[in-house]
Amino acid sequence: MSPGRAALFLLGVAAGCSEGRTSVELQMSAPGLSLTSLDLIVAWGGQTRVTTPLPSGGGRPQLPATVLLLLPDATSAVEVTLDANDETLGAVHAQSTVMTIPHHQVKLPMVLAASPMPAADLSAPDLTAPEDLSSAPPSDMAMSLDDLSTPPDLKPNPLVQLGALTTGGSTLSASLPGPSRAGTLLLFTMAFDKNADPNGPAGWARYSSFSTQNDAEIWYLVNNPGGITNASASLAGASTSVGQMSEWLVVNTLDVAAYCNTTAPTPSPSPCDTNTSTVMHNGVDVGHAGELAFTCYSEYLGSAATDTITPTSGWTVVGDNGGSSTRLHYQFSYRSDPPVGMPLSEGPSSATSGSWAGALASFF
Repeated sequence: MSPGRAALFLLGVAAGCSEGRTSVELQMSAPGLSLTSLDLIVAWGGQTRVTTPLPSGGGRPQLPATVLLLLPDATSAVEVTLDANDETLGAVHAQSTVMTIPHHQVKLPMVLAASPMPAADLSAPDLTAPEDLSSAPPSDMAMSLDDLSTPPDLKPNPLVQLGALTTGGSTLSASLPGPSRAGTLLLFTMAFDKNADPNGPAGWARYSSFSTQNDAEIWYLVNNPGGITNASASLAGASTSVGQMSEWLVVNTLDVAAYCNTTAPTPSPSPCDTNTSTVMHNGVDVGHAGELAFTCYSEYLGSAATDTITPTSGWTVVGDNGGSSTRLHYQFSYRSDPPVGMPLSEGPSSATSGSWAGALASFF
C-alpha cells in the first residue's frame, strides 16, 4: 500500500427491521491510527449533499463512534466518504456506497486501517433474509454518540427547479429554467379572475377551487417523461391571470386534497370567505410519512393594491405576486412531512379583505 493511504474494510450490513425514518447508522473506527481530523462527505443522486467535520467544531475525533444519517424516504445509492489525517500516515481516505431501504435503518460499519483488508459488496444486500446479516460489530465499534456531533438532517430540498412567475389574460403560459427530469412531479399553479373551468395542458390532472370572481388551480403531472420545459392553459373569460411551473422530488401518488371557495362551505369546518384569513382542509388525515403538500391561493381585491399574504406556520412560500399593485393576487406554498394521522390544513392571512379561492394537494 502506498504511504499515507489507508484501506477500508467493511464488516457486514444489518438492515433495520423497524418502520421509521430512512437512515444509515454509520459505525466508524480506526484501530492503530491516531487521527487528528476527520471529515464526513455524503452524496447521492450525483450530488454531494453534505460535508461536515467530525466533531462538528473540528478537532481530534474520538473513535470508535457512531453517527446517524437521516435520508430521503426512497431507495438510494448513498456514497459515504471519510477523509482523515493521521499523525504518522498523513492523509487517509475511505469510501463506500450503501443502498438505503425506505423507512428502515441500514448499518454501515467503516474501518480506517493501516493495511489493506478485503471489502464487502454492499451493492445488493439480501433484504429477504436479515438474519444472515445479523453479526454484531466488533467491540471497538460500539456506539459512542457522545463522541461526535450528529450531522444535520440530510433530506434534500425537494424543489428541483422553479419557473419564473408569469402573467397573462385568457391564456397563461409558464416555463421551467431547464428540461424536466424523468420521473419527477411537475406542477403548474395559477390564479385567474374568472369562475370558470380552464383547459390545461394535455395529460395533466387538476385540483382547483373557485369563488364568485376568481379561481385557484393546481395542475400536476406525475412521473413526467422528462424533457418538458413549458405548459399553457386557456382561461375562457379571464382578463388577468398569474402562475408558474415547478418541478419536485416526490413519489408521484396523490394522497389527500382539499379546496375552499367563497360561495360553498366545503370543506369543513371553515371554508374560504371574504374575511382577512381563511382555513382549508377536508377532514382527511395525512396517511403517510414524508409527504409533500402544496397549496395555491388566489385572492381577488376590490381595487388594485399590493397585498401581503402570510402562510400558516410550517408552510414555505415559493411563489407570490404580493408586491404588485393588482386586484388578482397569487400565492404558492409547500410543506414537507406534514404530521401523519392529522388533517392537512393551511390558513394564510391577508392584510386586505378579498374574495378567496384555494386548492391543496399532498403527494407521497
